[in-house]
Amino acid sequence: MTTLVLQPPEATQVDAVMLSTGAHSYISTEIEIGIHDGGRRRALFAWDLTSLPDSALISAATMTLKSLGADSITVDTDVAVYLVTETGMTEDATWRNYDGSSAWASFGGDYTTTGGVVTTVSPDGDLVVSGDGLVSLIDNAIASSSGILRILIGTTEELTGTPTGSKRIKYHSSNASASANHPMLSIEYVSVTSWTGGASDGNANTAGNWSTGLPDATSRVVVNATADAITTPGGGLRCDRLYFGPKFQGSFGTSATPATVQANYVYVESTSSTVHLAHSKWTESSELSIINTPRSTDRVGFDGDFGTLHVIGTGRSVPVDSNETLTVYTGAVRTSQVDLDAGSTNVVYCGERSTVNNYGTCTVAEVHNGGKLLLSDDNGVGTLHTTGTSVVDFRSTGIVTGGVVGRDATLDMRKSDKTKATLAGLEIHHGGKAFCYNGIEAVDMTSDSVVLFGGRVWFDEGIAVTTTDLADAH
Repeated sequence: MTTLVLQPPEATQVDAVMLSTGAHSYISTEIEIGIHDGGRRRALFAWDLTSLPDSALISAATMTLKSLGADSITVDTDVAVYLVTETGMTEDATWRNYDGSSAWASFGGDYTTTGGVVTTVSPDGDLVVSGDGLVSLIDNAIASSSGILRILIGTTEELTGTPTGSKRIKYHSSNASASANHPMLSIEYVSVTSWTGGASDGNANTAGNWSTGLPDATSRVVVNATADAITTPGGGLRCDRLYFGPKFQGSFGTSATPATVQANYVYVESTSSTVHLAHSKWTESSELSIINTPRSTDRVGFDGDFGTLHVIGTGRSVPVDSNETLTVYTGAVRTSQVDLDAGSTNVVYCGERSTVNNYGTCTVAEVHNGGKLLLSDDNGVGTLHTTGTSVVDFRSTGIVTGGVVGRDATLDMRKSDKTKATLAGLEIHHGGKAFCYNGIEAVDMTSDSVVLFGGRVWFDEGIAVTTTDLADAH
């Protein structure tokens, strides 16, 4: 991790205050926001981020303005940081003009509140802005504004209403005599190696296709903003982390020849790419995260033995053939579905309206918050735990160790084609339902097989169930 600290002097920093009254002039000897003597005050900054390397992946950022004291606020006050949309803004900006002579589209500055950051300051306290919102503003400046972060700062009361009285907050500007009091922007980042395709051969093993040369075991690799077809002939791509960004519209490997990757973490966020990864070099600690992709069943195939596969918001089915831990959740836009191959042995966590079709051996299965799980194999599920309106379509040979059907959850065996499925330690709690049909017989329920805690259970017609077949009922 590398930290870039920007704390420039007045000669190079753009920081000024616009006044809505008088000659609509500006001041740069100090930073003022809020309202004073009936006039509004807003601060402008233009941070030059061009010293960040092109390979920088920003993880955190903090902007600090040192208090000048003598504030006229008496209570904690919300302060907003918004992105200035006028790229011609200079140090000479006034309430009416963004460069001293050219008019703003709206007096007081042209800015957008979308993606802004709001923080709270105390009287005579420093202004400290940090978090993902500030990182997003910086990323936007790098991607869309040639590395110049132009922002407007004001109190939310002044920006959105008509405040009365004197509610002015004062900070040191870059004109402060002590450099330690200059406004400061601190940015934490890691250097990444990004795909450029410069060699034009589509080979991930060609150094000329990467921004900083061929990745190694410590590299963080980004593939984004390209439609290239990328392959790994003659070897595999080795890196610490591999990220497929949302602008990736190409392909990585093929279904016939998956790309071989050795990495500890793979993150796929593209909705219009084709990604096929081979399994031969995964490690037990490897994590794969698939976010909001793919839209069709044949676009992403993951196989092999790695640590954990996280699937979030994939839309349609993702085929998986492996023996790893699987977590499946619904994303902000789409649900998730995963089809597990019959040769897999898995620990499955399914939640948030997601769907998992498990045709292999399931040692542990947890289904929560409206998730749907199909269990269909000849080995039985080891442990099963369901809660919160989730549904388990149970077509397995039985529950080996124990199971819990929680409140509003359903265990449904009505489509089972197995005979004499056995249940061990099944608990059905209040609001839970179990349809023990098709193959469940009285002899399959031992004296400790089913415990009712206010739940309900249905059996096939003609099956005799005695009180000794139920371990307990409440």
